[in-house]
Amino acid sequence: MNWRERHTAKNGIPHEDVALSVVVQRMVIPEVSGTMFTADPTNGNRRITAIKAGLGLREAFISGGAAAGSVRVDARTGETLDYETGVQRTVVRPRPEGGIETVDFSADERSVRALSDKQVPRLLRKG
Repeated sequence: MNWRERHTAKNGIPHEDVALSVVVQRMVIPEVSGTMFTADPTNGNRRITAIKAGLGLREAFISGGAAAGSVRVDARTGETLDYETGVQRTVVRPRPEGGIETVDFSADERSVRALSDKQVPRLLRKG
């Protein structure tokens, strides 16, 4: 069961009442992409901010070409609780002429931290 099915079942929302929406946005050219949860998604602890991030567009993580790095931070103190570097075999980048391209990383590039020690607190402040 996916998150939508769990949400609708838990809240008694009939399947036929669920609508689909599409958002079209201008493509940004990111160095890093990812997700940030202002509560630990594993247990709901609002004191923990959980961030998953990797280089390039998020597509590499969705397709399985990369494992995002993850960092958990104490939201009150800013202390990094743990940082796990993901292994990224490929990076997906937008092409200037349109579309995207997938580029293989060398063995040396595969285990680089996506977020610096300066970027994590900046993200924490935005959350």
